[in-house]
Amino acid sequence: MTVQLSNQLNLSSSAYLRQHADQPVHWQIWSNETLKLAKQLNRPILLSIGYAACHWCHVMAHESFDNDIIADYMNEHFINIKIDREERPDLDQIYMAALTAMGEQGGWPLTMFLTPDAEPFWGGTYFPPHTRYNRPSFDDVLRGINQLFHQDKDKVNHNSRVITEHIQQRLAQNLNHNTAPQDPSLLHKTYAQRLSSMLDPHYGGIKGAPKFPSSPLMEIFWLQHLNNNDPAAYDAFLLSLKNMVQGGIYDHIGGGLCRYSVDDHWLVPHFEKMLYDNSQLINHGSFAYAKSQDQLLRTRIEEVIDWLQRELQLPQGGFASSLDADSEGIEGKYYVWDRSEIDAILGDDSQIFCEAYNVTAEGNWEGSNILNRLHSSLADPDQKLIEACKSKLLAVRQKRIAPSRDDKLLIDWNGQLIVALLNAGRVFDRSDWIKLAKQTYAKINISLDHQNLCHCLSDYAPSIRALSSDYAAMIHAAVSLYGYTGDKSYLADARLWLSELNKQHRDENGDYRLTALNQDDVIIHIHADQDDATPSATAQLIEALSRLALVDQDIELQQQIEALSQRALTRIQALAYGQAGVLNAALISQSAMILHIFADSMEHPLIKIANQMIDMRRTDIINVIASDEMCETEIPYLGTQNISRASAYLCIGNRCLAPVHSSDDLETLLKENASLQV
Repeated sequence: MTVQLSNQLNLSSSAYLRQHADQPVHWQIWSNETLKLAKQLNRPILLSIGYAACHWCHVMAHESFDNDIIADYMNEHFINIKIDREERPDLDQIYMAALTAMGEQGGWPLTMFLTPDAEPFWGGTYFPPHTRYNRPSFDDVLRGINQLFHQDKDKVNHNSRVITEHIQQRLAQNLNHNTAPQDPSLLHKTYAQRLSSMLDPHYGGIKGAPKFPSSPLMEIFWLQHLNNNDPAAYDAFLLSLKNMVQGGIYDHIGGGLCRYSVDDHWLVPHFEKMLYDNSQLINHGSFAYAKSQDQLLRTRIEEVIDWLQRELQLPQGGFASSLDADSEGIEGKYYVWDRSEIDAILGDDSQIFCEAYNVTAEGNWEGSNILNRLHSSLADPDQKLIEACKSKLLAVRQKRIAPSRDDKLLIDWNGQLIVALLNAGRVFDRSDWIKLAKQTYAKINISLDHQNLCHCLSDYAPSIRALSSDYAAMIHAAVSLYGYTGDKSYLADARLWLSELNKQHRDENGDYRLTALNQDDVIIHIHADQDDATPSATAQLIEALSRLALVDQDIELQQQIEALSQRALTRIQALAYGQAGVLNAALISQSAMILHIFADSMEHPLIKIANQMIDMRRTDIINVIASDEMCETEIPYLGTQNISRASAYLCIGNRCLAPVHSSDDLETLLKENASLQV
């Protein structure tokens, strides 16, 4: 069968895929039609997965996919498919699990070889065009795989069957309903103790390199501190957070956290900046500031949100996904500095600035300088002078050729940011941030016609079907906004999305699959229990639906989430890593609190105290009622209460405490019940 193929990526909504649209490889988009074509032609599928900000994806693209000889061989012998892992994290998780099943370390670009039935039989990550780095050349790999596919079908079929069965067991297994119940608090404490031995005592994070700002692992320590009044866990959280935002992984001129550092002390990043990392930094910094009052955290959160608005906010509203690591084909070129350049810009102030930010004539990375405060020889610089210097350097930097931006709007990442902005706005009394959270939610909701979620908006047109993580993030955002504003339309949205989630993603056992169950372009419908840089979809669902059940007084939903949590806790014990998200969510669900406040103004001291003492386990419901309209109202687990003056009711699980009426009494109440000793 002869079929004339061509590169189809110019039709894609993905910026990453469009980066490859002019290559000589006949790249196809993942679809049932493309999979059918592979069967018709009896060709193996070469699957390449990456994302727009990925440095090594760019390297392999330039070295191999732009090479006419390599491209001709790919076109003749393979069906070549490109996937943006941010658009299709479900496919990425399936085929990344296949790679690890082969004993290989995961990463991007992910290069997998599949049968025409889309079952994996061999793979790797980056391959050089010629043998180096102790890795085979991509050309040799292509020829070897083509020969294997056509000359040893038994081996190919055996490999694909074994690998597919492995990932089915790992990512999509069903559990016996008679499984013994798991204690979230005990499992969480055990995991935290094991994680403590892996902690870097000097710089925070996990020992060794590379170092990632992993949100699920960070939250393990924060929850251990909250629930058990554990000072060591508190110190571990702050140590990690503060070293991150003082390191080179943080952009000290423009704001924003990079994805990870290649060294063991947060100095040298891969320079891509992701929306999700910075949303989580805002959240963690807000919680930590509420406890510590550390002004460094306030400063960094202000800088990050300024950067988000300046560089990631889309013209129509909402936020783009990422900024690239490279500019002008060189990683980090936009961000690094020579000492002589800084001297010329800052003049007499240069010496003080360079001492503060570890800048030398020799440089601290490949002859240039990555600004950082890790080893500053100037402990307490003049902040007014430093800020003036940073403004001058930012003005110069903005004249450089900037890294490209991936403009797709991902629903789950934006939902997470809405919650983070709302939390930060409350802690720091920033009404503009709360307004930004509301505007972002409104823009997304209008674009989605209120009910029909998708995973991605590109040019504000829905594309890519919604994942369970999208429903989780938007339900969490809606519940949080309802709690702060009292606007019941948010609660109505959350209920609609839960209904749609149940229709499309809930299986016969009551578990949620990442991809819609009637979507047939995946070989496996996975649970998505395992964390990535963000908590897993299962973890996000447990937390979001627990909050919805609590504020909506939905006992049936609470029971469903408890059962969902128990099954997830059982499943994750078979995993070697990636367990923190489900453990955290199960513990938050178990130790959930709700604070009802009735006051005549958002400026009331009761609301001020609740905002200042924000708690990730607690959902606050704020009711603003004019003083002459105080009335009888229904409060979950307490029934009808006569509200005749400003009041705050704290409920822990289904146990509600006596109301308090003054800010001092509320502060005392929240402090006394901060540690649940679970």
